[in-house]
Amino acid sequence: MTGKLVVCKGYYGLGGNLAVLLCAKRLADSLGRELIVDWRNNRNYGLSDADIFSELFDAHGISSFDKSLSDLSVWPEYWQAFIDITQPYVSEFPLTTVRTTDVEELPESEINKYDVIVITRDDTYWHSRSHVEEFFKASACISPKKEIMSIIDEFQRSNFYEYTIGVHIRHGNGERTVIPPDINWYFENIDERTSHLDDFRVFVCTDCIAVVHRFEDRYPNKVIHTDKEYLPLGSGGMHFAEGDQARLNSAIEAVVDIWLLSRSSMIIGSKSFFSRLAIILNFPNSKDKSFVWQPEIRSHKPYEGQYPISEMPDLLEHLQANNILTDGLFTSSENGEISLFYLCWKLTSFSDMEHLDISSVYGKLLNFRSY
Repeated sequence: MTGKLVVCKGYYGLGGNLAVLLCAKRLADSLGRELIVDWRNNRNYGLSDADIFSELFDAHGISSFDKSLSDLSVWPEYWQAFIDITQPYVSEFPLTTVRTTDVEELPESEINKYDVIVITRDDTYWHSRSHVEEFFKASACISPKKEIMSIIDEFQRSNFYEYTIGVHIRHGNGERTVIPPDINWYFENIDERTSHLDDFRVFVCTDCIAVVHRFEDRYPNKVIHTDKEYLPLGSGGMHFAEGDQARLNSAIEAVVDIWLLSRSSMIIGSKSFFSRLAIILNFPNSKDKSFVWQPEIRSHKPYEGQYPISEMPDLLEHLQANNILTDGLFTSSENGEISLFYLCWKLTSFSDMEHLDISSVYGKLLNFRSY
């Protein structure tokens, strides 16, 4: 490697890593620097003996990390000691939050002092509608491997109709703090845009098989989705696979879904890196044919007095005996009354187990959680 460099590190799921990559590409081009991608040992999609990026994509004008970079000067300077590590966790340094906007705040003379600039996080431009075309052009630097692109092309050829609505729901599937979007918002958007159509297809991308089933119930014989290894209900996100082969398979599944989503006639997505990347790849069609769920609350943190349901073993056992999965359930108690919550939503209050309406709890959970 010669000249000055921008190195982007991989901390996140596939969509997040690609968002950081394209932000770093934008910076590298503006500064006339070479872009280096380092996704080694990523906790979500990392492989033990290879950089998964090179297993997924053909890159144009992008190089893989080389340990010789350790001999070069690095900005931010605290990254000098960690440049050879993909995901160091050291509390005294903000290692996960170096953005391209941080670089833009520095004088050019200051930046030119350093051989390597590290980028670890997407910036505000990523979410801006006015920058979609700019990121679309930047996305030309990557394309899925030929064998992955063949899967994408064949699925589209065999399953997409002239009018295919692409749906992405980042559900969480029991992943801690993740709040699923309102599935009824998706249904309303699809119904509004298909009321005049004789036939259409709904391509569903999600991390939760229960979501697929809800769509199949709503739109019989119209729902399509790729085959993937869904985790058991309530057991967490798909991007936490264990073992190299499982992680590689999961990453390939994500690439296939993102690129297929980007080929849809219209995209209705979650506020997520995954949906955003598909919208960028879908440009210019996505300028007026993409819609994103805007949550009031993106993640849940238990408030004072709210405790995991494991704190009440009798209630936990009672729900499990009635085949109700307990991921995301919390309780609180006051003046002898127990309240049961799913994340931030109150499901019911009761004085004792005999007065707990199980069917009502299940119905409300189905509305919020889909299972």
